[in-house]
Amino acid sequence: MGLLLLTTLLAIGSAPAVQCRTMHLNPSPRVFHSPAWDHAGERLLVVDIAAGEVGVYGLSGARERAISKPGPETLDFSTPVAIASVPPGYVLRDGTSRFISLDQSLKPVRVHHLNPAERSPKGSEAAAFQWVPFNEGVLAYGDLRLDGGKWRTGVFKIAWGPPVRFEFLREMSLSGDLNAKQPYLLTKTYLARLGERAYLFSFDPAYGLIEIDNKGTRLLKGLPAGFGGIPQMPPSRGRQSMPATYKAFSNARGVVGLSVIDGSLYLLLRDVAPDGRRRWLLAEYDPVKQKTVATFLLPISSEHVELTAGRKWVAVIDKGTFLADERFSSGAVTLVSVDAFKKLHGAGGTVDAPIRLCRP
Repeated sequence: MGLLLLTTLLAIGSAPAVQCRTMHLNPSPRVFHSPAWDHAGERLLVVDIAAGEVGVYGLSGARERAISKPGPETLDFSTPVAIASVPPGYVLRDGTSRFISLDQSLKPVRVHHLNPAERSPKGSEAAAFQWVPFNEGVLAYGDLRLDGGKWRTGVFKIAWGPPVRFEFLREMSLSGDLNAKQPYLLTKTYLARLGERAYLFSFDPAYGLIEIDNKGTRLLKGLPAGFGGIPQMPPSRGRQSMPATYKAFSNARGVVGLSVIDGSLYLLLRDVAPDGRRRWLLAEYDPVKQKTVATFLLPISSEHVELTAGRKWVAVIDKGTFLADERFSSGAVTLVSVDAFKKLHGAGGTVDAPIRLCRP
């Protein structure tokens, strides 16, 4: 009877698989977080932090061009961290203290300073760990100090102005806990925008999604059980401890990122068995019902994975292992069409019996 039940569950879990395709980024970026699709949905924009450049990759995986230090001097960027698409162009995070608006050709057109030494009026400053474009600025999670006051950790808005303005929205219970902040520093996909709302993932003890809109914030529940623990990280010793930190993160069961695909919110989950084997799951979450309505098994078992969705394609990026020479080993990129997801909304499946997303 037990064998029959297991066979039935496996059959249910593998039924609606779709045709996926793969590509390899060539050349492979060394260190990168949260790539973005261009507005046409045909090219993947990857910020290689180690190289200080933005790589533009076609659907073949070949890099078509690399952009570094595009100038002019006042708008130049040399330490890009992440990029996001926003009409009519893009927003680039450059270093720790500024954002740069780019046009559709990826040419810098405007700079937004967070460092009070480089803007006016002075007094407030911010460190944005997670961010998404939001109205005329960005919505961020990180550290904020208003008017020379104390530093606070939480959710806040940054309006471009001029001048740049800050609005603190919600304090997080992990303020002052360095270990609790570490996951937000290792990956940049814990914050996602869906229409006029944004969602930030929150670890235990307030496990859930913080919904942010013009009325305020609230904590949503109903996420898959057992994925809210804060990974235990080794003591930080700067850059030399990064391989050990990433290794500890890769061995932790939990939510690794949020993504919006065809108007629906998804959670990227890493499930780690007692013997160390990994499964990567993609769970569709309904914020109105506050529950998971579909769970898919991804065709990957790597240590580190990122997912980014555009108009036409969803890219599941195998980042591989973070190596001692400070780079990701990088594997294949699995492409799933957005049209395929249109047919899979609310398709069911669970963590124990997920739906296989891609055909073998």
